[in-house]
Amino acid sequence: MKEIVVLQPHLDQATAIAKYLKEKGDNIRVVGGHWTKKLVDQGFRSRYYDEIRSFNTTELVERCSVGEVMPTGSRSTRELVSIVGKLRMGEMVFERNGLIAHDKVRMLEAVKKLGIPVPVTYLERKDVVSLPVFYKSAFEGRHVRGIVSSWAELERVISMSDMILQEYIDTPCTYGVGVFAKDGNIIASFQHKELISIPRTGGSGVVLERISDDRLLEYTRRIVSDVFRNGWGLAEFKFCRKRNDFVFMEFNAKLWASIEFALMNQGAFLKQLFDIEYDPIGSDRVIYLDRLATLGNTDYLVNFLRYGGSTYLNFISSMFTLVSNFKKRRGDAPSQAEYPGTIPNI
Repeated sequence: MKEIVVLQPHLDQATAIAKYLKEKGDNIRVVGGHWTKKLVDQGFRSRYYDEIRSFNTTELVERCSVGEVMPTGSRSTRELVSIVGKLRMGEMVFERNGLIAHDKVRMLEAVKKLGIPVPVTYLERKDVVSLPVFYKSAFEGRHVRGIVSSWAELERVISMSDMILQEYIDTPCTYGVGVFAKDGNIIASFQHKELISIPRTGGSGVVLERISDDRLLEYTRRIVSDVFRNGWGLAEFKFCRKRNDFVFMEFNAKLWASIEFALMNQGAFLKQLFDIEYDPIGSDRVIYLDRLATLGNTDYLVNFLRYGGSTYLNFISSMFTLVSNFKKRRGDAPSQAEYPGTIPNI
């Protein structure tokens, strides 16, 4: 029996991989792996894992040599690829050079040279001449981002370490192109549009629609060809009305949080990683109900009805959040142990 270790098993993308390994694979044992002293065991359990346990670095490196370790979030991907140099999983290789994407300033500079629009980025306070501006962490893995609308707030943001400031592109949706890349070529891809995200300024998709746009694919092809040649990740864009064009925001060099939507529609991803073939069910729109619930019970009900006919994911966990929301309003919220909160997809 083949055994696959899925790192950061609490993340949505990890659970999606485990789910498809168990449901579509044949005779595969799935282990949720915590990296000793690096990825702390959070007491997580899921029916898609046969076991949850910790591994030391030596064990993980040995298992990498035979293609048994699947990092999912940015942290496990960065740590493991930094050590082994080339991470092999099935027909795919994730190379250390691809970690340039985790340095968002360097990635923006590299993409700008390809003739792809990027947001104006301010590296110093004196460069900001008008508000609002968008801010986020300069490095992948820290989910700190938002919009600055006052000069006082700008001073507070600047005092935070490793932050970058960018022009605020005032359009509501984020566009994503998930890709598997080999030797500078895209071998599998899936495009989506985030109608609602958490946080609302950009993050994990809550309501996503399947799309197909040649310009998005061409921009992503250039990035894969010249910058990110081997591995997997999600290129993110915003549409700028002023430019009448898509603007590259960042490249998430990891298994992206909404990869289950891609797996529903595209069988090539699992084929490349695990040599598993299946018939995708197909879906034009999904709602991650657990994420939707974090926006509040009213938003949950409104958008559940508004986007009827979608594929609904994570219904049961959303119920726990809704109950927690209700109890908080009554002043008797449950403890963290009773209802664990949303864990960042890092």
